[in-house]
Amino acid sequence: MPSHLQRSYDNWVNWEKLPGEFPNGDKIQLCLFVTFSVAWIVDFIFKGTTWLNQYIPLGFRLFFGLSLILISYFLVKQSEADLFFHPCSYNEPVQFGLYQYCRHPMYLGVIIFHIGFGLISLSLISWVFIFITVKFYNFLANYEERKLIEKFDFRYQKYMEIVPKWIPKVRKNNYLKILSFRTLNKIVFFPS
Repeated sequence: MPSHLQRSYDNWVNWEKLPGEFPNGDKIQLCLFVTFSVAWIVDFIFKGTTWLNQYIPLGFRLFFGLSLILISYFLVKQSEADLFFHPCSYNEPVQFGLYQYCRHPMYLGVIIFHIGFGLISLSLISWVFIFITVKFYNFLANYEERKLIEKFDFRYQKYMEIVPKWIPKVRKNNYLKILSFRTLNKIVFFPS
C-alpha cells in the first residue's frame, strides 16, 4: 500500500479520542439506547402507550419493523467497513461506499434501527425517545461536520454540497435507465 494511504483504523491509536468525535458521544449514545430499550420493553409488556396496536396488525408491524432493522444493520456494518477498513488518504474525507450517497450512513442506520423497533410496538413513549435520538444524532452530525470542515477545509465543504446529510438523493435518470425494458430484456431474457 502506498505510504500516503492507510486504513483509517490505523490512523486512530486511541479509540476513545477519534478525530472530530464529540466528547463522551459514545457514552451518551449508549445511554440513549439503554433508555430507549428499557422504555420499549416496559411499555411493550405493560401496554401503557401501545393502544395503536389494536388498529395495525402485528404481522404488518413485524414485516416493516424487521425490514427496517435489517436495513439498519446493513447501513451500520457497511459504513463501519467503509470508514475503518478501506485504504484512504490522510488528506481527504471518506467519499466512497455509502459515504458517496449520505454523509452520515452509520448514524442513519442507528436511527432506522430505533424506528424499526418503534414500528413493531407502536409504543408512543418509544417514539418520544426516537425523537430525542434523532435530535441527538443530528447534533452529533453537525458537531462532527464543523470539525471536518476545520480539518479538510474546502474539500469537505464541496463534499457537503454534493452529498446529502441524511437522505440519499434519488437520481431519476439512473433508475429509469436501470428499469428500462431494454435493460431488463438484456439482463433477464438475453444475457450475454
